[in-house]
Amino acid sequence: MFHIKFLFDLKGFDVSTLETSEPLIIKGPTDEILLTLSKASPWSATQLRAIDFEALLGDEADVCDAYLGSNWIGSTEI
Repeated sequence: MFHIKFLFDLKGFDVSTLETSEPLIIKGPTDEILLTLSKASPWSATQLRAIDFEALLGDEADVCDAYLGSNWIGSTEI
């Protein structure tokens, strides 16, 4: 079981980073793309928290990083 911790849950994170409709990209430990989710409107913290990454990725993503476009927004290692 894994859990992605998002930077917006940490004190001092600039939430304006979420004001984008760039795709959410999940990358594995060797920078391979495991999942890409696209959205027409900007993301919200609530929407990102609600994604069941384990159901989408299974056990292959026990270590991964989350990006909105090229902006790093979270990791299983935080």
